[in-house]
Amino acid sequence: MEANGHAVESKSTALAVTSPGAIISTTEMRAALQAAKEQQDLLGLFVRDVMTEGIDYGTIPGTERKDKGGNPIPNRTLLKPGAEKLIAFFRCRPRFKLRRNEDPTAGLYAYEFRCEILTAAGDVVAEGFGSASSLESKYRWRTAQRTCPKCKQPAVRTSQKEPGYYCWSKIGGCGAKFPAGDPAIEGQQLGRVENPDMADVANTILKMAKKRAMVDAALALARCSDLFGQDLEDLVDVAPPAAKTESKPSTAPPAAAAKPTTKDGEAYNPKTGELGDPSQPLPEELVADINEKIGQAQSLSELNAIAPRVAKLPDALKPALRQAFAARKDYIAAHSRQPGQEG
Repeated sequence: MEANGHAVESKSTALAVTSPGAIISTTEMRAALQAAKEQQDLLGLFVRDVMTEGIDYGTIPGTERKDKGGNPIPNRTLLKPGAEKLIAFFRCRPRFKLRRNEDPTAGLYAYEFRCEILTAAGDVVAEGFGSASSLESKYRWRTAQRTCPKCKQPAVRTSQKEPGYYCWSKIGGCGAKFPAGDPAIEGQQLGRVENPDMADVANTILKMAKKRAMVDAALALARCSDLFGQDLEDLVDVAPPAAKTESKPSTAPPAAAAKPTTKDGEAYNPKTGELGDPSQPLPEELVADINEKIGQAQSLSELNAIAPRVAKLPDALKPALRQAFAARKDYIAAHSRQPGQEG
């Protein structure tokens, strides 16, 4: 600081300030401590008695923490309906401010929300931020599958009984057959491709950004980051394989033909002599069936129940399902809302 034009050293410290109200008194600190404890207890009761797992919050497989003894502790993530309930519990309301960057010709849809939490008197007591963009991998990319030239359904499978392909009717196909080498089938691009219908998910991206901002603001308002995380679902796609448990050796004699027999290095059905076992679905058929179940899931709990089936598949088949799993999880989170409230 300066005095009469000369610099002098300031020896004051925060604890040396004596102006009234500048430092909280020990009495006020005790009252604040008691209030904090009561608020924490009430929040615990609110979560237990009012909020519902799978709707207001979810436990995402693969994000568990460990206590001092090494035991897993579920890491719960706050969902949009839960954030709305927390804000209402404090008798507050959210106010959103949006920044958008859209370029439909380039397939770019990017949104950033600022969520302010207001009291009944209009005072801002907390705020949160959230963004989402079509450049995120879950929106930008799709896994292209063989599509039937006749019915346009992604139901084309390799035939086991004869060379060529067929459109599997069990998953919505038309039953058509195609010879091996057919350019209409083998000329299709497969694997990871850019999403050609980005405009179809623009609204989902917008709602996801809004949801993230609201959850962030609700956590700041309630100061409950120790109870909930945010967007933990972005850290993991599907549940890891379940831990194997030791089982006692069976003394029963093995069943006849319990496993496929091999012939010239290939599995075949000993009853029919055909290569491969027609009674068992192909891995790609399993993937199609699981992918259909993912698309039908209406809640986080239904979706998580599918994860163990994905974990049992070969690693090479998992990426497409992980992408579908993550996209469906975002869809469920973005469309979960309380009746009569804006989503």
